[in-house]
This record gives sequence, C-alpha cells and structure tokens, in this order.
Amino acid sequence: MKYVLALIAALPMPVYAKTLYIARSGDITVSLTDEPCQIQAVSNLPKRAIWVEKGKTFEGCYGLQPNAGIVMAYFDDKTVAVFPGQLFERAVEI
Repeated sequence: MKYVLALIAALPMPVYAKTLYIARSGDITVSLTDEPCQIQAVSNLPKRAIWVEKGKTFEGCYGLQPNAGIVMAYFDDKTVAVFPGQLFERAVEI
C-alpha cells in the first residue's frame, strides 16, 4: 500500500489557472487569470486572458496599468482591447 501512495505522490498533478477577475457584457465574458500568457509573440502582457463570445473562445494576454486604471489586452484574433478596470469584478471560487 505504501508503494502505491508513494507512486501517486510522485505523479505530476495538473495545475489549473485561477481566474482572478471577470467582466461580462451581454454574451461576452472576459476572464483574467493568474496563468502566464500563452501567446509566444506577446512579451509585454504577462498574464493569460480569455474572451468568450457566442460560443467562441479567444486566447489572449493582458497587463494592468494601475496608475491609469485600465487593463490592456491582446487576443489571438489580433484584437487589441483596452478595458476600464471598473468593468471587472473579483472572481469567486466555488
């Protein structure tokens, strides 16, 4: 039994991104996570963003501009977005 437990403990566990903030407008949801940006070509927006609209999901990257109160984002469909920070609410974990 202890060998089975040792084997289970040695297996890599999946790491899930934590959604930090969410903005919703109609059928659009933009989520900001604590995960690193997944788009290789983007270097100045460090964290992962996800835009979901009408069943389509777009991967993106975001950065916060706290002095200006804005969130800057770039998505894989080549969309650039600037959001007022107050659009986002803190995500609640269940």
